[in-house]
Amino acid sequence: MTGLGSSGPTFRLDEEFFAGWRRRPPEWGFDIGSGNTLGELVFLARYSRVTSSGAKETWADCVRRVVEGTFSLLRAHCAAAGRRWDRDRLGRAAEDMFARMYTMRWLPPGRGLWMMGTDFVRDEGGAALQSCAFVSTAGLAASERSEPFVRLMEMCLLGVGVGFDTAGRGRLRIGPEPATAAAFVIPDSREGWSESLRLLLDAFLRPGRPMPRFDYAKLRPAGAPIARFGGVASGPAPLQALHESVTALLRRRAGRTLGTADLVDLMNLIGKCVASGNIGRSAEIALGDRDDPDFLDLKNPKVHPDRMGPNGWGHLSNNSLVVDAGDDCEALVDRIAANGEPGLFFRRTAQRFGRLADPPDERDLAAVGTNPCAEQTLEDRECCTLVETFPTRHRSLTDYLATLRTALLYAKAVTLMDTRWPDSNDVMRRNRRIGCSMSGLAQFRDAMGAERVRTWLDQAYRGAKEVDASLSAWLGIPRSVKLTSVKPSGTVSLLAGVSPGVHFPEGAPQGGTCIRRLRTPSSGPVAEALAAAGYRLEPDVMSPADSVVVELPVGGHPGRVASEVGVREQLALAVTAQRYWADNQVSVTLTVREEELAHLRQLLRRADLGLKAASFLPRRTAGAYPQMPYEPLAHDRFLRLRERVGELDRRLLYGGAVEPEGERFCTSDRCL
Repeated sequence: MTGLGSSGPTFRLDEEFFAGWRRRPPEWGFDIGSGNTLGELVFLARYSRVTSSGAKETWADCVRRVVEGTFSLLRAHCAAAGRRWDRDRLGRAAEDMFARMYTMRWLPPGRGLWMMGTDFVRDEGGAALQSCAFVSTAGLAASERSEPFVRLMEMCLLGVGVGFDTAGRGRLRIGPEPATAAAFVIPDSREGWSESLRLLLDAFLRPGRPMPRFDYAKLRPAGAPIARFGGVASGPAPLQALHESVTALLRRRAGRTLGTADLVDLMNLIGKCVASGNIGRSAEIALGDRDDPDFLDLKNPKVHPDRMGPNGWGHLSNNSLVVDAGDDCEALVDRIAANGEPGLFFRRTAQRFGRLADPPDERDLAAVGTNPCAEQTLEDRECCTLVETFPTRHRSLTDYLATLRTALLYAKAVTLMDTRWPDSNDVMRRNRRIGCSMSGLAQFRDAMGAERVRTWLDQAYRGAKEVDASLSAWLGIPRSVKLTSVKPSGTVSLLAGVSPGVHFPEGAPQGGTCIRRLRTPSSGPVAEALAAAGYRLEPDVMSPADSVVVELPVGGHPGRVASEVGVREQLALAVTAQRYWADNQVSVTLTVREEELAHLRQLLRRADLGLKAASFLPRRTAGAYPQMPYEPLAHDRFLRLRERVGELDRRLLYGGAVEPEGERFCTSDRCL
């Protein structure tokens, strides 16, 4: 059995069925000229794995890997748990899952596209399929000490985005640097990196522990490939920098308690190490209290010039305040206008309610936080299982409900897999939490009207509850504490050619044409094929030595673009999704024009937004920072750029034996 985290029986699709689909061209999204598509490029750069023949997966190969991995998980569970396995019925269900995924009516999250059905999942467990998690610092003063920081590093090194809180501020005193020392040769593994951090933190936080003396000799050198996970190693430098930064921070604070800035700095420094170490990526959200001035000033460069400077680490987390519906948050508007933060997390609402259209059920009172993109309510150490659907790719509500069943079947199967962390497994087995998302809702709203959207969302949610009851009974596991959310989509919606989540597409007004920038390694088949086809490439300003950014002229979108939609209308669509669909949360970033700040003051004067979470972004002009992911493109310039490009050499693209980098977490506000 391959890539399933179990030794149970495998599942294989019928070869004749697969061969028929293999001959059918995929329905990639977003035309970039000369028969090329952004969707196909993203697939090749992020998700197309190297096969046993040495070539890259086709879309049919990828879909087959995902479907066979999913049904092998289900079959192994049924064999172990004594549940019924109806071969004919489930064979038809697998073929339906394949067909609906191939035509992109639903897709796994980026993590699932990248990892489901691989040896890595078998060896590393279910964490490789989880997009995000939450870790609380509330237990610092008890027995945990270094544990929340080490757990965040372990998760980030596996590509899981992590939220954390500052609940442990003021609870744990930092000891002096120990006089004794002990040598530690760091193993060349994720576990080795994490253990080195544990030893260093414990030296200051657990009396009697020695100061580690690190030996980095076994760590692979910069440029060495990272098998199976993709990318190349950075060498020991990022880990050395983390050790030095953490040591300096704790020496400076010896004798005092860990405060708000200390907690967030430690988490952000870990994120910086992971992001620069090329063995994972880092996405974090920090949750703070609205009456904590230290938290509010964390991203103020006048107060913290080092952490917010060119070589700083403060940018490694989005920072949000825990607030209650009805709180007066008007004073935050000036801060939001400066840099878009803080965001808001209505924790009490998230704990008490599922959908906001329903009465409070208080089923989630143990939840204390959220993931980095804020679409999932989470308990301490809980990971979130995501999946995505696309209403605009369906002919009818009946067709969509059929897709919903197969999407939930995928997600429910992922909940059957344990991670390497027993405490996470305990809460995940109990909750079986799923975040079944919708994308393209803005386009759907413009095409179908607000009333039809409400009807679809409400009936789809009721259908999802029925499916969950049926699947849970068959598998002999608890129903999911919550089922639905709206995630920001990352790169997955690009494959299907729809706008992410509830957000309106970027582009020029009255046409939607834009430049979409794609980041890719400077050496390799993707960059070579793009350059040969005439696309403009330039060194990546963040990593000029080994990455390039390509400008892709993307055709227009149906409906309006983001610059044509005001903050109140953006909010209205998000509120509709939170009320009628998402029993977890809607991840929404409300873009605010300067002239709309007065509206924002009014909205936040009594912060009852009809949401469980919200973040904000001042709308800047094009070129506000280098190599922005999107740039509106006037139609005449769009046509000129299209004239320069030719067809991509697909023999080169699919023949290059380079593992994809993968989508490591749930963020989407970056150049790919």
